Amino acid sequence: MRKIFIENFRLKLFSLFTAIVMYFLISVEIGTTKVVDVPFQINLAPDILHMSEIPSTVKVTYQGPLATLRSWNERTPMPYILDLRDQGPGTAQITLAPEQIPSFAGLKPVQVMPSHLQLQLDRQVERRVPVTAHIVGEPANGYIRDDAILNPETVIITGPSTEVNQIDAIFTKVIDIEGATIDLKPEVELKPINYPLQFKGQPPKITVMIPINEELIKKSARVPIVFENDFPGARLKTRSASVTVRGPKRIIDKMDVKKLRLVVSAEDLSSISSGTVAFEPELQGVPEGAYIISTLPSAVVEYIPQKAKSTQKRRRGK
Repeated sequence: MRKIFIENFRLKLFSLFTAIVMYFLISVEIGTTKVVDVPFQINLAPDILHMSEIPSTVKVTYQGPLATLRSWNERTPMPYILDLRDQGPGTAQITLAPEQIPSFAGLKPVQVMPSHLQLQLDRQVERRVPVTAHIVGEPANGYIRDDAILNPETVIITGPSTEVNQIDAIFTKVIDIEGATIDLKPEVELKPINYPLQFKGQPPKITVMIPINEELIKKSARVPIVFENDFPGARLKTRSASVTVRGPKRIIDKMDVKKLRLVVSAEDLSSISSGTVAFEPELQGVPEGAYIISTLPSAVVEYIPQKAKSTQKRRRGK
């Protein structure tokens, strides 16, 4: 038995040493690892969008021969592509496993970081929404702005359904009308919208028609009623009336109400024989561009012909 161990002892010792070294080298080769940033992407159905932040790379631990790992910098790993085309809208809990990653150059993936992802997915929709002109400033004094007319009036936006359904209108860039006295017709761009919302196609320029009109105001005054000419036998029972005049502000502000007169013409009186009659007198002294909208009360005229007056006097004398 002893002879078995002693015979060719040196050779046996060398063989044992060689086996130990080989075992060590093989263990090192097989057990060596390296962490690498691997490009990461997901594949979704055409009408599904991801709302969560997705990393562009994941950290993958590869295991393999030391020599292969040392030359890693000269090689590019295949991207890690996760197929989620069957996933619908909602919250998706995703597990990232090394088994899903293909081997590369004889290296085996053994770990992925992060190992889990939570993705918020939504369905992509499109919707037609109205355009609103963003108008600032005021026209010149005495002028007002009427409602703007836009062409086109709507645009189509696309994006996640939860985002698209919250949009009530798309605004144009700022249009300044400060001091305007005439109609404006600018062509303006739309304000950008935030990702993930997008315009469908190239966003159009919007033609905005902005009517600028003179401001119309009213002014009321007590105005005397007079005869145009002397008319024997006629007597005014109404001496004045309240008159309301309407017109552009620049005209009404300068109107001198002291020059206004309500005139009963001889032509009006010629149509009556006797008695008390109400007339709508003509307003004189109104500046051009203004017009009367009401007169209260009407002019009341009592008319007694001269012959009838003489008869009344004789009767009173008796």
